[in-house]
Amino acid sequence: MDRRRYKNPPIEEAVCDFQFAPGVDWDPTLPGRLYERLKDTYGEKPRQQQLVESQLQGPNSEGSPSFSLRQQFGKTRIQLLAENGTRIVGISEHQLSIHMLRPYTKWEDFRPRIMQALAAYREIANPEGVTRLGPRYINRIVINQSNPELGEYFTIPPKFPQVEPPTRMLAFFNRKETEFVDKPIRIVVTFADVEPRSSENASYLLDLDIICIRTDDPIPLDDVPEVMEDMKNRHRDVFESLVTEASRRLFDGD
Repeated sequence: MDRRRYKNPPIEEAVCDFQFAPGVDWDPTLPGRLYERLKDTYGEKPRQQQLVESQLQGPNSEGSPSFSLRQQFGKTRIQLLAENGTRIVGISEHQLSIHMLRPYTKWEDFRPRIMQALAAYREIANPEGVTRLGPRYINRIVINQSNPELGEYFTIPPKFPQVEPPTRMLAFFNRKETEFVDKPIRIVVTFADVEPRSSENASYLLDLDIICIRTDDPIPLDDVPEVMEDMKNRHRDVFESLVTEASRRLFDGD
């Protein structure tokens, strides 16, 4: 498929997440050393983020049918910031993430940031390889109608029973996970409406998370650029398969 370029891409946040097979034990001084190597690019004051892990709990031993959400504090992540916090490098134990928030420009701008952060991490942490590589694109698509016909804009519109009297959609959440047959690369697609609605427009989340997991056979660090480029090309094809020409006109495509 030919590459489409958009003047106004709907990307709220692009993320590239790495998890590593460690070469050495985790060193708590590593975030500071990474900052020293990247401060010319990420010169704003770093911030600390306490990650919260959520787990859905099923019925208890007494047979209660209810479900509950249990939350607990997990790892601490250090974030290096640039451009008023719209460009971020996150680092936690054996994990590195690179973020580009809106305004997202283009892959040719995002990729060098990924490779810069990865090279710095590689230099100071010396990991053996990558066990998980996950480019992710979180899109927010705004349609200037209060209740649009989603089949005009998306190839995966939610389906509801046709009943009398008819119903009016209030909310939906759709998540699908699949795997390419040629390589162990998964793609998770989340499609949902975004509150609040208004009398003038409606917003929709289209979240594409592409994941390569190689726990038993880590990706060699020298192979990461090629693997990442292949995953990005797959992301483009999947994204284009999910939207219609009406959506492309919203993105001001060439």
